[in-house]
Amino acid sequence: MKARQHPGKAGGLSRRQFLYTVPAATLAVAGGYSSPALAQAPVRPSSYRGKVNMFAKRTLEQGFQKVVDDFKAGHPGVDVQWTYSSIERWVAGYTAASFAGEQLDLLMPDGQFLRAMAAGNQLLDLSDIPFKNRFRPIALESHIINNKLCALPIEGMTGWVIFTNRAILKRLGVPYPETIADLVAMKGEFKKAGVAPFTHAGQLIFYWPVWFFTAYAQTTGDQSVQRTIASLKGERKFTEPEAVAAFDAVFNLGRQGLFIEGVQTLDRDGALATFVNGKAAFWLMFTSYIGRVRKASTQGMDFDVELPPQLISQKAPRRFPGGIGSSLAISSKIDSSRKEIAIEFCEFLTRDVYIDHVCRTLGTALGTTTTSKGGEDPVTPKLVGMLDNFRLYLDWFWPPELTNTFRTVLQAGVMGQKTPEQAAKEVQATYDKLVTDGYKYVG
Repeated sequence: MKARQHPGKAGGLSRRQFLYTVPAATLAVAGGYSSPALAQAPVRPSSYRGKVNMFAKRTLEQGFQKVVDDFKAGHPGVDVQWTYSSIERWVAGYTAASFAGEQLDLLMPDGQFLRAMAAGNQLLDLSDIPFKNRFRPIALESHIINNKLCALPIEGMTGWVIFTNRAILKRLGVPYPETIADLVAMKGEFKKAGVAPFTHAGQLIFYWPVWFFTAYAQTTGDQSVQRTIASLKGERKFTEPEAVAAFDAVFNLGRQGLFIEGVQTLDRDGALATFVNGKAAFWLMFTSYIGRVRKASTQGMDFDVELPPQLISQKAPRRFPGGIGSSLAISSKIDSSRKEIAIEFCEFLTRDVYIDHVCRTLGTALGTTTTSKGGEDPVTPKLVGMLDNFRLYLDWFWPPELTNTFRTVLQAGVMGQKTPEQAAKEVQATYDKLVTDGYKYVG
């Protein structure tokens, strides 16, 4: 089947307007969460015949065509309609579909959207599904909000590690830098060779917070999630020393000239080209992009993955931020006649054979179920060994307004347009305004 691509427009509504003006979403402001309960039911063949809609951030070509074809083959009379909207436009596309009264059954959002959607009463509670024990605990826990399972972890667990071209390091005769001091000391060798230390898709403001996640884990002594939640509850402030230090660590990469020239003009394809063509030695990028790197690799490239360096002067834990590649949810607007078939599809898609198929298509290392094999790339065993250093993305906790402020101040700070203190104050000001408007953290 051919998937539709959603235009992603919502009559001019911003993501803030969507999250706080769709009637169901108004609960997010008050901090309430009352998800419709999904009755305990075995996964059994449904009698439903007709259309089931999926609104997804992935295309069918990203491994899901086989899932849909096999599901339809075993469910005569059921037609799975697949609507794609990119992650950057997913909320706008979902908003448009919601206001247009389109049939909303299955949803595949990015994990960072789940908290607001769950708080806004837009997702069914899946706590009673009979197959939830198949998932890795860390994958499942990331989808539990206010003690309710608001979505299922699908695909693989993905994180932002340092893509490394070891051929460049060998040519320069330098080891992988484990600290910022190592990086600065190597700067001259890189410059003489005409190679930048880091490339980055700097044009995509969406990506800058990942650097903060990485630095904040270090400045808080591996307490980044705990400190984030405390700040969102008003128990701490975003202007406290560890937050300012994290901003400073990221901005220092710009001050030291460690990013490739013109970094703010690069999109994903541009950053990929600079990396595989030997213009930069390192790239902080998500692991499901490994397949793209392999396909684009030039002769003589020696690809590897590493933990991020220590970005602050004092000894600090080196963690990498990550999450689940995609989430699978059921809309609270689903008609009761389609609930059973939607649960069947969820059970079907999360079987090991399909988790592995999607992981291999996307190049993801580790599947979300306990018995899945995940990807087959040569670096997969190394990534599996790095899982103890995996920490959840902080924007899975931040409200979207806060995320937008972080993106803006981080991009500006790397360009030398803001100080760490200014950045922290702007984030705190955004949080304070949210609280004034009625924001309350949903745990």
